Amino acid sequence: MDDFAAWTPFGTALVAFLASHAIPARPPLRRRLTALMGDRLYLALYSALSIVLLVWLVHAAAGAPFVELWSFENWQRHVPALLVPISFGLGAAGLFTPNPLSMSAARRPFDESRPGVTALTRHPVLMALALWTASHLVPNGDLSHVILFGTFLVLSIGGMFILDRRARRRLGEAEWTALARRYRVLQWPRGRWLDCRTVLLGLAGVVFAFAFALLHEVIIGVPALAP
Repeated sequence: MDDFAAWTPFGTALVAFLASHAIPARPPLRRRLTALMGDRLYLALYSALSIVLLVWLVHAAAGAPFVELWSFENWQRHVPALLVPISFGLGAAGLFTPNPLSMSAARRPFDESRPGVTALTRHPVLMALALWTASHLVPNGDLSHVILFGTFLVLSIGGMFILDRRARRRLGEAEWTALARRYRVLQWPRGRWLDCRTVLLGLAGVVFAFAFALLHEVIIGVPALAP
């Protein structure tokens, strides 16, 4: 019973985090919420709630009983140090690049002559999340953090299949198939894709990654730039 009670805060935080993403994702409920609040207010409140729940979940994982699955080696800390800035750059460029196949905050229409990071992967934001998550798994070999980051990894990869299904319905079979063949989940880019805007967005993401690393100990409780 004591062991169960010790895992309860982490389990509660994990369930709350998953519910916050699963329930609003239902199309009927999301339509009602956006009709009531408007798209911008809904996204702002949803983003704020997600951040609060994420911080709670991370702290709950740190406070869970320590069960080692693999031991820490000094080289492991270099994996997130290398991959996290790349993931932030990819995510920033992907989020603000028009993308008919996946997540995007861009309002401009998609231009196939300038696809940006969509030429690398049709799901750049989720690919960035998967990269960030996988890099954090390496130096965190205890059970609670493996559950935490493993859940994020499953959500990011599973989200790609969900977004593919939604895009197929939205675009129609013929258009989706044509775009999906041209822009695969992961591919070597062809044609002109690396323009000035993509580079600047990527660099902004990298700068944000380093800024977050400086605040990592304050927010998460563990230094990201430990020697």
